[in-house]
Amino acid sequence: MQCGFIIRPDYEFLTPVISEWIACIDKYARWHDGGDLPYWYNERANVSVLTGAAWRANFVALEEYQVDKFKETAPNGKSLGRNDLYLSSEEESLCIEAKVCYPNMANTAESKTCIEAAIGVASSDAKNLRGDVEEKLGAVFVVPYSENKVATNEQTNAFIAAVGGFQSPIKAWCFPSNAQKIVGKYDRYCPGVALLIG
Repeated sequence: MQCGFIIRPDYEFLTPVISEWIACIDKYARWHDGGDLPYWYNERANVSVLTGAAWRANFVALEEYQVDKFKETAPNGKSLGRNDLYLSSEEESLCIEAKVCYPNMANTAESKTCIEAAIGVASSDAKNLRGDVEEKLGAVFVVPYSENKVATNEQTNAFIAAVGGFQSPIKAWCFPSNAQKIVGKYDRYCPGVALLIG
């Protein structure tokens, strides 16, 4: 298993959540012996794993709850919507707007463009949240794929290095040992997942 994370000091309070997120990904993959992976489905599935990790880390968390969002075209400048995730420890709390993207591991430039676009949308959506919680962040679950072949160690290492190069204050990744046993969605191998929050 290749897993790790980098967290900027001002977000160190989230370290237990990120550690548990990695543990949850690995447990799910082991539980299903690599025959199912929690991250290859969609945004909601990925958010649910992060939510479970938060509870395991002694945080509280809510998904998909009703909230006001800024909307320029609305009569009063706001509309009713939903926030993807609320996380809170006893001292700190934040709201997260999440996205998921599926870049091709074999194309570094395309991968970077895909990830940057998802970060832009998640961050923009987070800024539109209204409410009492001051800290509003975008999160992107990055599920790289390899078509019709298992990803090589070189590809995996290059992807992890690329994730480390993004400016997000929180960067994490998990490539479970048995994740390449089967072909997943769209006839692609999905050897791991990264999480960028910022």
